[in-house]
Amino acid sequence: MFAPLIEESLSFLNLKKLVIDSGLCSLCGSCGLICEKIDYKDLPSLKKDISCVVSNGAKTCGTLGCCFDNCPMTSFSKKEYEIAFFGEESSDPDLGFFKKIVSARSTNNEILSRAQNGGTITSLLTYTLSGYLTDPKYTGAIVTRKGEAWNPIPFFASKPEELLLSTGSIYSRLPLSQQIRTLLREKHNLIFVGTGCQTTGVRKYQYNFLNKVPPERAHLFLIGVFCYENFPYPQFKDTIQEKSKVLIDRINKMDINKGKLVITIEDGTVLQYPIKEFNHIVPEACKFCTNFTAEFADISVGSVGADDNWNSLIIRSKEGLELVERAEDDGIIETTTKVSLESIRKNVARKMLLNEKIVTKRREKDFYVPNYY
Repeated sequence: MFAPLIEESLSFLNLKKLVIDSGLCSLCGSCGLICEKIDYKDLPSLKKDISCVVSNGAKTCGTLGCCFDNCPMTSFSKKEYEIAFFGEESSDPDLGFFKKIVSARSTNNEILSRAQNGGTITSLLTYTLSGYLTDPKYTGAIVTRKGEAWNPIPFFASKPEELLLSTGSIYSRLPLSQQIRTLLREKHNLIFVGTGCQTTGVRKYQYNFLNKVPPERAHLFLIGVFCYENFPYPQFKDTIQEKSKVLIDRINKMDINKGKLVITIEDGTVLQYPIKEFNHIVPEACKFCTNFTAEFADISVGSVGADDNWNSLIIRSKEGLELVERAEDDGIIETTTKVSLESIRKNVARKMLLNEKIVTKRREKDFYVPNYY
């Protein structure tokens, strides 16, 4: 566990009271990333018969904890994080800091045949794990993989061919960030692919707890995926099966496109449902979140704003820009400047309006409302 210096903060008991029990937990895994005593079933909880204590050179977490500070749903300074990770503050309140925005797609036909859209993430990951990059040389990527009956499971890919097992989107929540806790100690240089809440939690971990650790011992490259909302797996599974009258394990592909959930059955049948029909199972954390484009990732990737079978890329960090440019120069991906920023901004605006409603409701109930200043 990397926690050499832990400043005074609130404890897991306060995290539970203010965030988890009040419906604001996004199940990202960031609290479990910082503490091995946290378990995940439905929501985060302390493991049975275990006290809230970190003993690895840190103060007692019962009163002077760190999981609270690592949660993306607790207050922090966006400006400070932008300066820390990108070198300067953003002038774009919708998209966050960026160096360049393009559309991209893979040049690999096998990846394209399996991809959700343009296959850009898989191609960039394949490129980095194939040994083309030596400074740093990445040892693997933490990604989400489709398990049995579309149950999302964490997956560590250390070889390019393993990445084909994790193509496509899965629209259910997963505490993926906690995987970093054990892998980073052994692997040192990792790529992490996650949503806005997940990548924010990882950045908080870097900012608060890895700032004294040498980069050669703990280097993380973050690829963020555009995310409007995610669903609790049991409810998502039940709702899909109820609507389609098909067992979920007979579905070959899912996609959310232009306000509709599109599912492709194994026999080729395509079914579409307005995504608003799933509003009743959207967690409050997703309604509160405004981070549609994963603003703190090195590269943010999505389908919104791009043509069919292409991806929009918001390139934020120097390292992200170097990776995209090298991958394009080597023929791994192709890019174009054709991106509809208006489409991306509309999604951000919709999330901002939804956030305002949730903030009002939470304040009426005297619930915790974090401040991202």
